[in-house]
Amino acid sequence: MRISQLAEAAETTPRAVRHYHRLGLMDEPPRQPNGYREYRLVDLIRLMRIRWLADAGVPLGSVETVLSVRAGREDKNDAVEDLTALIAGIEAEQAKLAARHARLVVMLERAATGIEMSALPIDLAEALDSASRGLRFCRCAATTLRR
Repeated sequence: MRISQLAEAAETTPRAVRHYHRLGLMDEPPRQPNGYREYRLVDLIRLMRIRWLADAGVPLGSVETVLSVRAGREDKNDAVEDLTALIAGIEAEQAKLAARHARLVVMLERAATGIEMSALPIDLAEALDSASRGLRFCRCAATTLRR
């Protein structure tokens, strides 16, 4: 099959297939005497796996690693490994998003109550605020004592 047929069967574009060639995710098949590449069923399967992983959120830079780790194993094990790797990646991303969400909630609470926002971690900012209030108190007390 030609590149347009391959791309259509995998629900992608010829441009994407060429991009995967440039990234080394797919080998370029040999050209026929007429200059066209002749793709085989194995190429379609590989392309569909690349699309499947990419659509699930695996960065293209990691697709080759996931595919090569599975080389030579049964399909069931391949799918288990793919899914395990994808879930681990999603869980790591969820942890990052949860931490980001928590920071934004604190920032929103501080902004809504009129508390000054800071790039410092909340605990450190509060400790510095407390120390600053203590320092002001000491200065005020010293001034009062001098009078």
